[in-house]
Amino acid sequence: MSADVHRTYVPRLLDSWPEAEVYQRVMGTMVFVDISGFTAMSERLARRGRVGAEEVVSVLNTVFTELLTVAHAYGGDLLKFGGDALLLLFQGSEHARRGCRAASLMRRRLRSVGRLQTSAGNVHLKMSTGVNTGAFDLFVVGANHLDLLPVGPAVSGVVALESSATGGEIMISATTAAELPKSSVGRKTRSGFLLAKAPPADEVPTERNDALDPLKFIAEMLHASVSTSKEGEHRRVSIAFIHLDDTDDMVRDLGAEGTAHQLSQVIELTQQVAHELGVTYLATDIDDNGLKIILCAGAPRATANDEERLLRAVREIGDRTQVPVRIGVHRGPVFVGNVGAPFRRTYTIIGDAVNLSARVMAHAQPGEILATKDVLGFSDTLFEQSAIEPFSVKGKTEPISAVAIGAVAGTRPRTATTEFPLVGRDSELQLISVHAATAASGAGATVEISGIAGIGKSRLIKAAAEHLDSLEWRTWAAERYEQATPFFVWRKIVRTVVGSQRGDDPKLAGKKILEGLRRKAPQLLPWAPLLAIVADAEVPMTADVERLDPKFRTQRLHEVVTEFIAASIEKPTSLVIEEGQWLDPASTELAAAVTRQIDKHPLLLVIVRSDEPQLHKAGAGSMNLEPLDEESSLELARHATESSPVLNEHLNRLARESGGNPMFLLAMAANASSSDELPDSIEASVTAELDRLDPETRRVLRFASVIGSIFDPNLLTRLGDDLIDDAESNEVWQRLEDFLETMPDGRLRFRQTITRDVAYETLPFSLRQRIHGEVGTALESKAGKDADSQAELLSLHFSRAHRYDKAWHYAVIAGDQAVAKYANLEAARFYGYALEAGRHVDTVDPEHRGRVAEARGDSLELAGEYQAAIVSLQQARRAVESNPIDDARLMRKIGLMRIREGKNSAAVRWFMRSLRRIEEAPSTPAHLRAATLLAMAGVRFRQGRYLECIAHCERGLAAAIEGDDEKEQAHAYHLMSHARALATGATDLETSEKALAIFERLEDFVGQADVLNNRGVEQYWAGDWNGALESWENSRLARERAGDAMGAAVAENNVAEILSDQGRWDEAEIMLKNVIRVSRAAGYWLEWVALANLGRLETRRGQLDEGRTLLTTALEQFELLGASGYVVETRIRLMQNLVMAEMSQDAMDAAKKLLAELGTDGPPSLLSAAERALGYALMQRNDLELAREAFDRSLDLATAGDAGYELALTIRALSRWSRRAGVDDAWCDDANDRLAALGVVETADIPYADAEVR
Repeated sequence: MSADVHRTYVPRLLDSWPEAEVYQRVMGTMVFVDISGFTAMSERLARRGRVGAEEVVSVLNTVFTELLTVAHAYGGDLLKFGGDALLLLFQGSEHARRGCRAASLMRRRLRSVGRLQTSAGNVHLKMSTGVNTGAFDLFVVGANHLDLLPVGPAVSGVVALESSATGGEIMISATTAAELPKSSVGRKTRSGFLLAKAPPADEVPTERNDALDPLKFIAEMLHASVSTSKEGEHRRVSIAFIHLDDTDDMVRDLGAEGTAHQLSQVIELTQQVAHELGVTYLATDIDDNGLKIILCAGAPRATANDEERLLRAVREIGDRTQVPVRIGVHRGPVFVGNVGAPFRRTYTIIGDAVNLSARVMAHAQPGEILATKDVLGFSDTLFEQSAIEPFSVKGKTEPISAVAIGAVAGTRPRTATTEFPLVGRDSELQLISVHAATAASGAGATVEISGIAGIGKSRLIKAAAEHLDSLEWRTWAAERYEQATPFFVWRKIVRTVVGSQRGDDPKLAGKKILEGLRRKAPQLLPWAPLLAIVADAEVPMTADVERLDPKFRTQRLHEVVTEFIAASIEKPTSLVIEEGQWLDPASTELAAAVTRQIDKHPLLLVIVRSDEPQLHKAGAGSMNLEPLDEESSLELARHATESSPVLNEHLNRLARESGGNPMFLLAMAANASSSDELPDSIEASVTAELDRLDPETRRVLRFASVIGSIFDPNLLTRLGDDLIDDAESNEVWQRLEDFLETMPDGRLRFRQTITRDVAYETLPFSLRQRIHGEVGTALESKAGKDADSQAELLSLHFSRAHRYDKAWHYAVIAGDQAVAKYANLEAARFYGYALEAGRHVDTVDPEHRGRVAEARGDSLELAGEYQAAIVSLQQARRAVESNPIDDARLMRKIGLMRIREGKNSAAVRWFMRSLRRIEEAPSTPAHLRAATLLAMAGVRFRQGRYLECIAHCERGLAAAIEGDDEKEQAHAYHLMSHARALATGATDLETSEKALAIFERLEDFVGQADVLNNRGVEQYWAGDWNGALESWENSRLARERAGDAMGAAVAENNVAEILSDQGRWDEAEIMLKNVIRVSRAAGYWLEWVALANLGRLETRRGQLDEGRTLLTTALEQFELLGASGYVVETRIRLMQNLVMAEMSQDAMDAAKKLLAELGTDGPPSLLSAAERALGYALMQRNDLELAREAFDRSLDLATAGDAGYELALTIRALSRWSRRAGVDDAWCDDANDRLAALGVVETADIPYADAEVR
């Protein structure tokens, strides 16, 4: 980029600024323009997040271009941009007239362009203006680059004039008024005079000095950005405002030379510190009797520790500046880019975070640094903190919480995430184990563990320390900002060994070193001064060290440190050095020396680093941690979402998009349910990686991200010439090999989806929209007549391009295609695109829109997203409210969603409303009446009201036959057969077969799965467990074919229940926890069924307290749901838990109460189990006669109900009773045979003999 472009970032005044001159007093007229209404508009737009900040920049550019064009015509020189303000200087003949005329014409122009329609509503912008004429004090100072600083009374005067003006007013000073025709000067005010009308003045030509090197006036960090930035970008940055007070007094009291000295000290220090810590010196701005300096970290380049860098920078500036400053620091999302006109602009950041940073600074006292807690939470460096009362600021309803930060207080401890098991690192852990065993035997070793940030290095070390107790594990960390301090990490190690603290002064540390040597290694006392060098301690010089030839001193120092550490340990020890990439050179040399000597000592030196290993030449081993494979990522995702489960499709996405990086995966999992935005930690880390690319290459990657995770690079060449011109170069793709991989068909794929997401999120919304449109058009053109086959891609691109007609067309097709593949969440997503587009397309029929909303609801139901499904179905209802039949159908579907949520009473109300709506129809459709009656039957079944269920099934079957609706006939048959089986204990196989035959003929997988599932339940109770397992497996497969995630979970729960009964408790536990996870993610009531099963499993294992807690929780939920059948079953399981706990009286009372309530109406299998629990409780109380009676009743009920498992358990109970009663045991063999036939390998060990009566 030529110097002409760079020159647009520099005031014209500097073209003629004398070399090496730091001060000039310039005669002229200064105009300070502030856009009133802009702050209010910004705050309203800020509520819209990133898109709002981008819109603010668009408005600024529109307004500033118009205003600066006017000012430029009359010779105005823009000295400073100040957010929504402009500081202009007019020099030369008639400068006051030209300045005032420009101000008046700018006001007139704003009346036109300042009436704007924004996404936050209509806005009317005005400008308040101050104009002052006189001699202005200007300073040009700086170390890394030169910065123009207008300060002093005359500058403060123009600020004060603007401040006194209201919107639309131009306030001029007396000196300005004196230069104008009287007709232009209005009434006098307390502050000055109002400009009555524009004075006559001629436009003047302006020229730039081509010989000027503009880069010396631009911060080095901004050089590349101002020369290559063709569009802005969204970023998350940390911002600091530094305020220098009393500059007017400084000019008056110190004069030009003294003021220049003070300003130079502050500016040069700020620039130097910013440069050293990688912080951007963004700009300076004027203030009333003051000066503002703006720093930011995260733009134009980001690092993974921007907050820390900025905090350390302002702390150092605050400590070293000779002039007290006030500082405020905050972080947040901003829009970054160029603002202004083509001939005069600036690189700046816009967003609510900038405004809040300035307001935090305004609350600080001189010499004080205030930072919001959000900034401090992201800093690894810890600071002393002083609490301050939360304070209110303009534009915020809630008080702001900030703290005053003091001196550096240390480094945040490095802690590995230990809530989750270590996965996918078995081979690495085994290698460390081998090294640890060698060290424990006395032959030490060094191993370097490398890998990118977040790959799990610290977690691996934590796991090693937990599992390998043959060593004592001790950990220290190198520090980023101590790389210039020799032996820094070894200082910490030596001081720790001798019991010296980090803050001990050198004399105290020296005393402790000598004490440590006397205790642990007296033979090394002559060499104490060498050890003191490493520990930054003071000890008396010794003759041995004085005599030591300097060329051998380093070698001897290394030997002494190694020998001392080895002598000081009491057992084999692992010394772990984290953050090895920050080791200073002296520490690295010492680590190499230790490595060369370590085989003589019981030490394992582990250096953990994110760069390449450094000690291989010294004999160190190394391992580089690669990303987790897909299976391990999925396992970690399950653990990470256990407390807040997500659906399997989301789980797979977490594993896939994390790219095998555990840190990314855990952060995404923690954020999964809160928003669609990326977690800050991930965004910062990936952004830092992207910023290592040169700007043009990074731009290509960002544009590619719009196309998708997999893309044809040739598509980029079809974008407009003004967008991208580097995509045809092979070199650019070579530079992107770390981010992209080539597929066999020549397309490129992002190695990590998350990289694509971050690159995409940085793009301006307006630019994304344009690129999506051009990509969509190119894909559609390429596909020609087969465009519908590309509906998925085309719907996405046209939706995001706001090409709503095409988006509607392709999104509906894409949704239908996804439904055909049983990709339910994908279908819901595409139908969502269609509905959003349909709102903007007048030609879309409301009824068609309603059908799409219904299809989206159906897809969401199958995916387990019930709340979202209800929202879509309600949306569909609004489109068909005049049609009672369609409305009734949708009401029925909403009722079904309520059943899925476990809200049976609400479901009944929806079904009743549906039936009433059906009756309003001119002609009653029998099939809909049948479906609604059968839905009602389903509720009664879940409530355990089986006879009512059967009655509704019979009515529904009649309606289905009348309407010739085979599907609902099958539904009636299968529900009726299952209800009869549970009501009578007898399997109704004939009716069940009728249902299955119809569903198979219709290829209705959901229907088949329902029948097979219920048949499996009946087979289970009948003791045909092999048949049950087969039925449930077939049911699961049918559910998967239909894409029914919850139905598959039902089948898995049933299989787990059999495994639990068989005593295969570990297998059952895994399945039940998965069912709980999936059901909880969907808000499905099956969670409580699986929880009850898990509670019974824990009871059988003997984990009685945990089992009782789980069962009690499930019982409470079943009672809330009105699920009486499950209530009875869970109460019986709690009785069994009490028996296992030998709480015989409580168990007896519970059993008698339940049996009295049920009488003979309950299912025989459950009644049998209750009687058996009562029998055991009576045995525990030594009432053998009543116990026998209870067991006999249990036997009769199990036999009558053909409940094979319950029968076998009762026969075993009778065997135990016989042994307890001292009579012949005629039952044992029969019990064992029956249980073996069911595949039972273990049963609960129920205490029943010689028990203490409680």
